[in-house]
Amino acid sequence: MQLERDPENRDLVQAIFRATHTLKGSSAAMGLTAMAELLHAMEDVLSLVREGALAVTAPIIDTLLFSLDRLHVLEQGLATQQTAVLEGPETAQVVQALHALLAAPVPLASAQPLPPAAPLPDGCVTLRVGFTPDCQLPDIRAYMVLQALGRLGDVVYSDPTAAQIDAGEVGTPLLLTVALRTMQDEATLHQAVAKIIDVAEVSTLHDGAPPAPAAPPVPVAAPAPAAAEDAPAPVSAPAGSQTVRVNVETLDSIMNLVGEMVLDRTRVERLTEELRGARVEDETVRELDTVAHHLGAIVRDLHEQVLETRMLQVRQLFNRFPRLVRDLCHTLGKDVTLELEGENERLDRSVIEKLVDPLTHILRNSLDHGMETPAARAAAGKAPTGTVRLTARRSEGYILIQVQDDGPGINLARVTEKARAAGLVSAETLAGMSRQEQLGLIFASGLSTAQAVSDVSGRGVGMDVVKRNIEALSGAILVQSEAGRGTTMTLKIPLTLAIVRALLVRVGQVSLAIPLAFVEETMRVPRQSLHSVRGCGLLQWRDRVVPVVPLGHIFPGCGTASTRSMLHLVAIGYMNQLICLAVDGITGHQEIVVKSLGGYLGKIPGLAGATILGNGHVALIADVGNLFEQQLIADALRADRRLTAPAAGVA
Repeated sequence: MQLERDPENRDLVQAIFRATHTLKGSSAAMGLTAMAELLHAMEDVLSLVREGALAVTAPIIDTLLFSLDRLHVLEQGLATQQTAVLEGPETAQVVQALHALLAAPVPLASAQPLPPAAPLPDGCVTLRVGFTPDCQLPDIRAYMVLQALGRLGDVVYSDPTAAQIDAGEVGTPLLLTVALRTMQDEATLHQAVAKIIDVAEVSTLHDGAPPAPAAPPVPVAAPAPAAAEDAPAPVSAPAGSQTVRVNVETLDSIMNLVGEMVLDRTRVERLTEELRGARVEDETVRELDTVAHHLGAIVRDLHEQVLETRMLQVRQLFNRFPRLVRDLCHTLGKDVTLELEGENERLDRSVIEKLVDPLTHILRNSLDHGMETPAARAAAGKAPTGTVRLTARRSEGYILIQVQDDGPGINLARVTEKARAAGLVSAETLAGMSRQEQLGLIFASGLSTAQAVSDVSGRGVGMDVVKRNIEALSGAILVQSEAGRGTTMTLKIPLTLAIVRALLVRVGQVSLAIPLAFVEETMRVPRQSLHSVRGCGLLQWRDRVVPVVPLGHIFPGCGTASTRSMLHLVAIGYMNQLICLAVDGITGHQEIVVKSLGGYLGKIPGLAGATILGNGHVALIADVGNLFEQQLIADALRADRRLTAPAAGVA
């Protein structure tokens, strides 16, 4: 793809050729015949490009990328020992497409359109070639037909013309008409064309009469390209280093054991503090304190080292997307440059795997809805080529991933109108929503602002999938958009899923953990500083009016015991929504190991699981996204009539 942007770069051509040549020799030496033949054909094409005998054009890049996809399929077939993949006919079809690029271009260049009334020269045969509706490379297929017929005679004209085929202006479904002067019979011509990939039918036109019955199509299995991201990126090690392959399941098991050690470390530290608090001063306590500090340091280092073994560069995630953007731009008729930043940041392997789908949906949405065509951008005074920037950066125990485009921004009026028309929100509710809350409607299931259904969008799915997947990662997402300037989506994701940093709060006699990714601020405010509107407590916080709801009202089983005049509040944000939770107390923050509630309890609304604290007690983990999605907060707000009363509520 770099070569496509810089076709005159000889260094790039040489680097690609050298890699292809090395792989060809290695695969041939190991007896991998299909792979060696494919690489040999790729090498032949690249050799002509390197010598200047073949210009770098879109059809050539398309075919080379298609070949690369097939190499990934063969690689996976080797890894899984799937003989059918290695011995299937698809590789030979890709090789055929490469060989078509090597044919002499003279017959193709001479194929010019004749005026409609111009008579055909004597001895000419006119063929009409139809292609399958799902033909993936129509320009390449048309090129291959002309080359095949050019070897059997002199091509007089074609429709589409040679120039249109070379420019990729053939359209779909593709129907190609070719006239050639030849001594070959019709059966030979039909047979030569029918062998080409994606050809569905071949017929002969006789003096303008209706086409004769089509020659029986030769069934050809279309190549099944694998996404480039399916292939693992090579890992290079420093010179002289030694590596050992470890099963991923073993790493997961070790991480679970380290999580248990983190819990025990916290308990030992807690016991030591209790003994010091009880003024127990003897040699045993002092020795225990020393051991506790040493154990804490060791466990922290062990945790970091084990976590490091599971960490991969974000590059392995980001490298999946340049090809996606290129192919989508071709489909949508748009010109967009993808810029990548922060590729050296590191993330837990399991987190990277779970980010593929959300980022794919966001990028597809950005290209389809968030970017204009070159003509529209020029009319708006912008550069014809748009820019999408994908960045990653660390922020404490989290990584922030941003997708930023310079498109027209989100049409908020259209989003709200579509949401109201779809029954997702009422006009009264819309009137009371802030701009940020209205932007959050793009994540509503079933909402689509596309004018028509296409392969890319229009069915109302995608962004709701993003929301669910980010929630499953205990992460958060923020949307910012400015009319005419573009849209930015920021994903805040924990570096690992095994151990999560959380704020610990107390409600009655129950401890709850709130993932810090959702916590904006903690505060203590006088109860009298709250305002009451229809019985709902509101707090003037910074430049916003934020609803306040007792956490004990969301989870009534927790109860509450405090009636003090000062309120402990935790401001939490989710999907551009902000609310303050009133709790009985804030007991600190720590790393917690997430444990499932088990099959007996199942999924409880508002709870993501449980963890064991340093004192041995169990703390429930709040599922912030679920609190909003299941209307638990909204229900608690409607039911609350006591928070602002001086002697009731939660303090």
